[in-house]
Amino acid sequence: MIIGDNPGVTAIMRALPPSLTASVDGDYVHAISAQYRWLFRSVWIGEGFPSDLQRAEQSVLASPVDAVNVFTARKISSGTRQRLDERNNSWADLTGRAHIEAEPAFFVDRLPQVRPKSPTGVKWSESAGTVAEVLLQQHSSAIRAPQGHVEPMIVHADKVSYIAGVSYPQVNKVLQQLEADGHIEKHGSRGSSVRRRLINPSSLLSEWAGWHKNRQRQSIGLHTMWRSTEASIERIESHIRRADWAVTEWVGSDILAPFVTSVPSLACYVAQSEIDQLLKRLTSIDGMELTDEGARVKLIPAEPYILKMSDSARSVPVVSPVRLYGDLLRMGGRAEESAEHLREVAIGY
Repeated sequence: MIIGDNPGVTAIMRALPPSLTASVDGDYVHAISAQYRWLFRSVWIGEGFPSDLQRAEQSVLASPVDAVNVFTARKISSGTRQRLDERNNSWADLTGRAHIEAEPAFFVDRLPQVRPKSPTGVKWSESAGTVAEVLLQQHSSAIRAPQGHVEPMIVHADKVSYIAGVSYPQVNKVLQQLEADGHIEKHGSRGSSVRRRLINPSSLLSEWAGWHKNRQRQSIGLHTMWRSTEASIERIESHIRRADWAVTEWVGSDILAPFVTSVPSLACYVAQSEIDQLLKRLTSIDGMELTDEGARVKLIPAEPYILKMSDSARSVPVVSPVRLYGDLLRMGGRAEESAEHLREVAIGY
């Protein structure tokens, strides 16, 4: 459970030895032993990338009280950790890792932890990934609505089944796995009294994204004589119905959460029933041809639920923020930073 408005205090609390008496006051954590007292201040840097640390270093002020600044994040990256250690800065993250030093006589150094997988937990498969993705997008939509909810989201298996295109019994099977893995909490024993709530969406998003990042996926690459992604979008728009495609990767990121200064390529999902016809039409255009590498346009066959959850209200249809987050992580490099920026501004957890 996250304590208070600053998630970093939770990271600090988890890092403290159980022998200490600890309490939270806003951004501060008080720790007391039989002989000493310490005061730690959480400086939250979000996803824990070096760029997040750099922004925090430029804006953070010295603590107004005698406290040790502890840089905290969802997960401190290796590059950020190296930079913090070089400067003898304390840090902690929500995975349970930490390195905190303070006077007098305080030293905590927790190595990276890998949570053992329960044999009854999530067995990642296409159906499990689909159900989790639908749940995550429902939660993101709920908390970012004008009257965003605060309580854990109630899970409706029938609605998930309808959107995901997965049978009701299979959805229930996946929900039971998510419950066993601590992402869902079940109330009631049977029948209409049973209620499931999504209680750990952030952890589920990270686990789903890790699975999605490494899954197999087919795509078709096209080379263009032009560099403008806008020109490619215009040609696709003129050959397919709006409901049958949606952009992802760099273009999707630029629409939902601008981060980079240039958009080098276009990737879009296309309804499986339409992709052959679209490909035939596009390759008949002068300056557009199939390629195995260096593609400026990428067509990805889309399951119906991906397009069903896309945002068709924008000038260009865009996949859901959750799907976009996973796709950006798949790209690696600079796209990972764009993914974490998207997670903060467009997903919300």
